[in-house]
Amino acid sequence: MIRKLKEGQRADPLFKCAVFFSPAMMPVDYTALQVGEFRTLNFATDGEIIDIPTAHIWGSGDQWAAAGSELSRMCKADVRSVFIHDGGHEVPGPGSKVAVTRTVNVIRRAVDTALFG
Repeated sequence: MIRKLKEGQRADPLFKCAVFFSPAMMPVDYTALQVGEFRTLNFATDGEIIDIPTAHIWGSGDQWAAAGSELSRMCKADVRSVFIHDGGHEVPGPGSKVAVTRTVNVIRRAVDTALFG
C-alpha cells in the first residue's frame, strides 16, 4: 500500500536504525516519484532528513566516496557514526582487523542508540 504524504510531512520510519556501506547513489524523493518525476535528495536542498541512528562505512579510495559523504550529512548529526577505511568500494574484511573492529563499533553505536537512546 502506498501512502501519499502531504508537503513537508515525513513518513514514520519502518526500522529503528540503518547501516550504509559504500553507497553509490543518493536517495530518491519518493513524493516526486509518485507524480512521475525523478529527483535525488541532497543535503543542500533537503537538510538532515534521516532521523534514525545511522552507521556509514566507505573507503577513502572509493570512486563513490562523495555519495557516502553526502548521504551521511543528510542523517541526523547526533545519532550518526562514520568510519572511512583505507580501502575502496568494499566492506572491510579479514585483511584489516582494525578496519573490521572500527566498522563493528560504528554499527554497534547505531544499534545501541536505536535500542537504548
